[in-house]
Amino acid sequence: MVKPQTTWHVYNMVWTHYAYIKLHAQTQKELQYHLKHKYGISPDFNSHQEIHPWYGMGQGSRDGCNWWVIGTDSVTDADNEEAHQWKIRPPDGTSPVTQSINAFIDDVHLFIGKQPDTTKEQFLSQAQQDIHCWHGILCTTGGKLNVKKCFWSNFHLEYDKKGNPTICQQTPDNPQLHLLNPNGTQKTLHSPPSLEGIQHLGVHISMDGNKKTEEQMLIKCCQLFQKVYHQCPLTHHKAEVTHKTILLPMVTYPLPATTCLKRYSTEPNQ
Repeated sequence: MVKPQTTWHVYNMVWTHYAYIKLHAQTQKELQYHLKHKYGISPDFNSHQEIHPWYGMGQGSRDGCNWWVIGTDSVTDADNEEAHQWKIRPPDGTSPVTQSINAFIDDVHLFIGKQPDTTKEQFLSQAQQDIHCWHGILCTTGGKLNVKKCFWSNFHLEYDKKGNPTICQQTPDNPQLHLLNPNGTQKTLHSPPSLEGIQHLGVHISMDGNKKTEEQMLIKCCQLFQKVYHQCPLTHHKAEVTHKTILLPMVTYPLPATTCLKRYSTEPNQ
């Protein structure tokens, strides 16, 4: 359950911008959305209809950015009031650094760290409380989490004789965290093994840092476009446009966030 004070920012946002919401709804009904692409702007357009109405913000609404800022700031403040967060204590004993939440549009990461005076059972209970809190805030705003895209990672380290850390491997008796739905049902959240690459904003990152999943996705993408160029009767111009506007962005998008090996960059070209 979400405590009343944690949703204050959300309620305040709604009532403060009530007049703006009414104006926004009327604007949505009057918008004409034309598709814009490499070959120009389409003369036909989509618009609001009673059978297929438009609601809220989207990529086609020019005030969508403002709404994202207001909404994101409100739900983040509400979560920070109750979340346990992760207090990182420096070795020199200075003030700890707090890591709480990383959010970009619909991709959100919650962080919690085990404190020295906390048992393993208490730590897992705190993590479960933070998950319930965040999901409750989203439900308050009319949204919910997509369970299929939710997962949690436990960075539990073990050390060898030389003090080198490694991530402990999962066992069948590993603890589970759950997502509680408003109707009382619950879903078990996926906890991937350390070598499995999980997608973060289009980049596949594993707990142990290996790039195998990311490399496989890159090769798969290149093979797909290779098949397209071999089987589709594209003109030289269309092939060039497809290469520059689709293939290159898809292939190069994750590169700034990854550490590329030589084989990683040469094998897809073969």
